[in-house]
Amino acid sequence: MLKVPFSVPLRLRQADEPRPRHATWFELFFDLVLVAVVIQMSHRLAEDYSWTRVLRFALLFLPIWWA
Repeated sequence: MLKVPFSVPLRLRQADEPRPRHATWFELFFDLVLVAVVIQMSHRLAEDYSWTRVLRFALLFLPIWWA
């Protein structure tokens, strides 16, 4: 396993790289989980449009969007 020290900043993809970067299986799984979470949250919001439910949805959606 590749160990990268925390003090070294991540390197962004360069335009002159010979081949394009593809998503890993972990990245695809993470995206799938995020989509499933947003779907579940939106179904709960669709059940009840009260202000408390909208506020709860917004407060839960922000960290998910940030992730």
